[in-house]
Amino acid sequence: MRKGPIFITGIYRSGSTLLSRILNAHPMLAVTYDSIQFMRFSYGRFDPLDKRNAANLVEEVYTRISKRFGLTFDKEAVMKRVSGAGEVSYAQVYDAIMDQFLLRNKPGAVAWGEKTNVAWGKIPFFLRMFPLGKAIIIVRDPRDVLCSFKKLTNAPWPDYLDSVFASLDALQKGSEFKKTLPADRFFLIRYEDLVSDTEDSLRKLAGFLEVPYDAAMLDTSHFQDRKGDRWKFDTMFSDPLKGISEKASYRWKRVILNEELFLAELILGEWLTEYGYEPSGKTFSMAAMKKAFSMIRQSCLLKGRFVRWLETGCGVEAYPTDPLNPANWGEQKHNHPGAIATRSV
Repeated sequence: MRKGPIFITGIYRSGSTLLSRILNAHPMLAVTYDSIQFMRFSYGRFDPLDKRNAANLVEEVYTRISKRFGLTFDKEAVMKRVSGAGEVSYAQVYDAIMDQFLLRNKPGAVAWGEKTNVAWGKIPFFLRMFPLGKAIIIVRDPRDVLCSFKKLTNAPWPDYLDSVFASLDALQKGSEFKKTLPADRFFLIRYEDLVSDTEDSLRKLAGFLEVPYDAAMLDTSHFQDRKGDRWKFDTMFSDPLKGISEKASYRWKRVILNEELFLAELILGEWLTEYGYEPSGKTFSMAAMKKAFSMIRQSCLLKGRFVRWLETGCGVEAYPTDPLNPANWGEQKHNHPGAIATRSV
């Protein structure tokens, strides 16, 4: 019996892809990551959604994933299902695509899922689209997110610091959704709990998804990437991860710069403790504080984010570069000074 679909999101470098691979290893779930990305690239962008625009939507998805990842699905079968229905809806087109892209390739799967980062604002829309759907946010200590993103991003220096504002919004929205969305439709998990108490975390997650717990979710040798090949654990640091490990938790304590730490704890404040992330307790030098504000002044993006935070106390659901622009789809790598440094003023 088919179950409702699953939408997974979180900030970049939060363990969201790992979570998607864990869930995909369950024999009853078929979960992809960063491929179709319907809620980012398709939802609300083909209005009015008649059959002609639905065909355009399907063609855009097919062309994008085939050019970018070498992935395909039976678009004729998708359009046959869409054309055979009465009124066209985004939910109908989304489900038809995922049926062909995922479920047809995994006999026994009763639910499909997709991970798209920095899309937590789409959760209420996804849940309205699919009355039986479920949504998951994964969060991670924002200081670890910052340190990892700094070594990955192709955004100009010092825009990697934008991760602080995005982390803030993820924490704020996660807290809001826990209060406003039904517990049987929204689930929040911390990366640190996932890797430190994995089996217990996955038992709770399986219960939320209404599937039996399966030890296959712990067998990393069977984790697959988006093409079905063996998935490789991703780290931006020299000490590689082997399996589901706590090794990447709280790495910020060894590598973060004092000016970065000052800014992160200034912006995130009480939201760190609300999620169980202890402040450093560090007393910052005037030099570190001046350097932090100097970095903000050097970036129009960061100045805008900082002013918005001062005025509203809110973060932003955004990347420092536009994910809709194909020019930003290339290999990610740091291109700014300080990406290798471990200590500063």
